Amino acid sequence: MEFLKQDMMPWTKDTVKAYQKDKAYSVEEFASIWVKMKVKHVRLLNLISILYIHLEKNSSLQSLIDFKKRSNGELMALSVLLCGLFLSLTLEKVSEFLNLQLAAAIGLSQITNLSEVLRIALEYPEFKYF
Repeated sequence: MEFLKQDMMPWTKDTVKAYQKDKAYSVEEFASIWVKMKVKHVRLLNLISILYIHLEKNSSLQSLIDFKKRSNGELMALSVLLCGLFLSLTLEKVSEFLNLQLAAAIGLSQITNLSEVLRIALEYPEFKYF
């Protein structure tokens, strides 16, 4: 969890820096930058993908509290950014978006980060739909 805490701040800073505050973004422009920032911080994605099933379940109470405090601060910085970029968004909607983004990042990281053996197995014709 320490690595995850360390990786969150640079991702947040890079994400906030990537957007111009006085620019109106289309959904496509916003999404393109958002995804680039996720891909740029691949270790963060890998750690987030095991956050709930391993890291949090095997942590002490104090580690969890420290992690949640750091996460809360980073999420607030992202919330301020999003509310500034999309003035019609409420904090509730931003929170919903960030939670959905977290779930999507976890799922996509797990199904796209394939081992070499799995990549080879998926080349077999009978597995083409996987």
